[in-house]
Amino acid sequence: GMATLRPLLLLLLLLAWRCGGEDAEVLCADSACYTLHRQESSWKSAQERCEDNGGNLAPAGSAGEAERLRELLASAGWAGPAWLGLALPRGHCVRPQEPLRGFSWVAGGEPGNFSQWASEPAVTCVSARCVALRPPGPHGAGGWADRACRSTLPAFLCKFSFQGMCGLLPLAGRGAVTYATPFGVRSARLAAAPFGTLAEVRCDSGRAAAFAVCKGPLAGGGFAWHPPGPLCPVDCGHHNGGCQQRCLDAPGEPPRCACHPGYVLAADMASCLPEDSCHPNPCQGSCRPLPGGFECGCEPGYALAADGRGCSDVDECESGPCQHQCRNIPGGFQCLCRPGYRPAGPAGHHCHDVDECAQPHACPQLCINIPGSFRCACRPGFQRQPGGESCLDVDECLRDPCPGACRNFPGGYECLCPPGSLRDADGHGC
Repeated sequence: GMATLRPLLLLLLLLAWRCGGEDAEVLCADSACYTLHRQESSWKSAQERCEDNGGNLAPAGSAGEAERLRELLASAGWAGPAWLGLALPRGHCVRPQEPLRGFSWVAGGEPGNFSQWASEPAVTCVSARCVALRPPGPHGAGGWADRACRSTLPAFLCKFSFQGMCGLLPLAGRGAVTYATPFGVRSARLAAAPFGTLAEVRCDSGRAAAFAVCKGPLAGGGFAWHPPGPLCPVDCGHHNGGCQQRCLDAPGEPPRCACHPGYVLAADMASCLPEDSCHPNPCQGSCRPLPGGFECGCEPGYALAADGRGCSDVDECESGPCQHQCRNIPGGFQCLCRPGYRPAGPAGHHCHDVDECAQPHACPQLCINIPGSFRCACRPGFQRQPGGESCLDVDECLRDPCPGACRNFPGGYECLCPPGSLRDADGHGC
C-alpha cells in the first residue's frame, strides 16, 4: 500500500532529478525564485525554456524585483545582457508617455508605474520588440534596452512562483546539501527552497545519502522538510547536535532537539519559536494572544460565531440602512433604488427621484415629472392619440362654435365674420 508507494515516489523524484537539472544561478526570496541561464537564444526560445519548467521570462515590475535580479547577476558574476519578460507584439505601438512605453509583461499583471529604461525604445507600430536587462558599463547606466525579438542574447532570466518556501535543511553534523528545484535547476547555494524541492544530503560520516522533500502547507500554514532535520546525526557535543536551544542524547538513539520553557519546536525540528497561542492561528479571522489563551476577532461586516473562533457574515439589511431596497453581500451590504430613482447621499444609502422631464424629447409636447416616473400631456387645442404618446390637433370647428364660418388651425380655431360685423378679441365670436 502507501508504505511501498512512498519510496517509489521518492525514486521517481530522484530519477526526474538525475535525468534533468542544470547548474544555473538561483535566487529565491518570498514566494518566488529567479534563475540566470547562460545560453544563446532568441526571446521566444528563452520564454519557451522558462515555460517548460513552469515559469516565465522574469519581470522587473517593482524596485524590489529589479534589486533581486541585480543581486542574482552580481552573485553569478554576469556582466552581459539578458532577456527579460517584457515585449511589444507586432501591430502594437510604442507609447512614449507610459512607464512601460506600451510594452507588457509576458507573465501578465498590471503594468504599474515602475520602469528602468537605460535608453528610450525605438518608436514603432510594425515590428516586434523585446527587452533585455543591460548591465552598467562604458555605454551608460544599466537598465532596460529594447531590440528585435529575433536577435539572440547570451543569457536570459526566468521567474518561478510558488505557494511558499522551506528554510535551509538543518544539519547536525558535517555534510553537503544539494537542492533539486521543481523548475529543473540544481544548486548547493540556496537561501530558501521552494515547495516541491528535493534535498540530497551527503554526510561526512560516510553514511548513505539521505533525502528530504519541501512539503506544505502545514496545518498551521507554512512549509517544512519531510522527514524533518537535523540530518547527519552526531552526538550533542558537536554543534549542539544542530539544535538551536537544547539537545537531548539517549543511548543508541540519534540526538533530538528540545526547547526552553516558553518556546516550541519549529517544523524543522531544530529551531525554536516563542510559544504563542496564535501560531498556528486557531481563528478564522484575526487572533490576539492573551495570558493563558487567545481572543479571536473578525473583519468589518463579520461577527464572531458562537464557538468564539469562526466568523459569520452580518446581515446589515436587518437594521434598514437603505431608503428603498437593501442587498446583503459577504462582509457588507448594497443599497438599490427603485426604477425612476437614483442613488444619493453619502455611500448611496438614499434615493433621489430622477427628473425624466429634464431629458430632451421625453414627451412630444408637455412633460409632468412625478415621483419615480413621469407622464406626458398635450397643450390646449390638442389631445392624446388613443394608445400612444403623440398629440393630435382637435378640430374645434366640428362643434360649430361660430355664428358664421369657422377656420381650424393647429391648437385652435377662429370665426370668420360676415361683412358688417367685427370679430371678438379672442377670435371665437362676432
